[in-house]
Amino acid sequence: LGGWLVFSPTARDKFSFSRFRILGDVDVRSPDERVLMGIGDVKIDLDAIPLTPGVREMKVTGLITDVKVRSSGKAGIWILSNSLLTDANVLGENETDILYPFEYISEGYEGAEKKVKLQVESLICEMKVKSNS
Repeated sequence: LGGWLVFSPTARDKFSFSRFRILGDVDVRSPDERVLMGIGDVKIDLDAIPLTPGVREMKVTGLITDVKVRSSGKAGIWILSNSLLTDANVLGENETDILYPFEYISEGYEGAEKKVKLQVESLICEMKVKSNS
């Protein structure tokens, strides 16, 4: 399973940069990044990442992940978590999903010039989406 995660075709073809951590935190700095981890935090500040017009895709795969997304709303955000358990806090609203995908699409996503699609696949995921404004 570990070899498939690291050497799968999507790791080489679709994403410009991949990182692997067994334990620890990751600060995402690239608009097309894939993070593979065992247990840890993933911090994504969309205002600190150079986004170009169009859709940028990010992916987080792990066992137990804590994903924190910050944005001022300049880019449209689409988040899908295919986790066994997702505990999400999106702009102050809580949602817990068990054996059901969690999905969040920001207001104005379709009309946004810059878009980010974030896919999370983990056993347990804690998701926080906050506004920088």
